[in-house]
Amino acid sequence: MDLGSINVPTAIFHGKKDQICPYEFAEEMNKGIPNSHIVPFEQSGHGSFWDKREKFSGELIRFLNS
Repeated sequence: MDLGSINVPTAIFHGKKDQICPYEFAEEMNKGIPNSHIVPFEQSGHGSFWDKREKFSGELIRFLNS
């Protein structure tokens, strides 16, 4: 997939302690997708939506409302 072809606002939610998909993947996606930003989860791994439910939900709602 050509990340540069994504032309909608994009939030990349990623845990910095992810051992399945390293955080560097999120950084590469962010570089390749115009109008994207990373929402880092400092103390979370691959399941940030589970580990940090309140932060995840709040950030998702903030993104959807922007």
